[in-house]
Amino acid sequence: MEARIDGALGHATRDPHGDPISSWDGAVAALGDRRLLDLEPGGAAVIVRASDRDPEQLRGLGGLGLYPGVAIVVLDKLPFEGPVRIGMGEAKELIGPPLVAVVRVTSRASAA
Repeated sequence: MEARIDGALGHATRDPHGDPISSWDGAVAALGDRRLLDLEPGGAAVIVRASDRDPEQLRGLGGLGLYPGVAIVVLDKLPFEGPVRIGMGEAKELIGPPLVAVVRVTSRASAA
């Protein structure tokens, strides 16, 4: 039954929020990601996961189009824990610290 469910889900290695799914032997792949908050202006990355602890935050991220697999560039970081301005293609968004803190990213090269 578990094998059929796994097959029906396309042998997923990550859940919808980007968290890793363990293999049949219980091993979890190394993530190699970092906090979006740690990127400096000009830093390019791909969103790989977001904390799913707060459904309201997830809805906020979804409303901004911030999902695993979306490529972003940090355009500006305001000082003193201010918001972060990011670009996603032609779109630009200003995101407050609580949302930025729950997003994890990886470099574009390692996401390919």
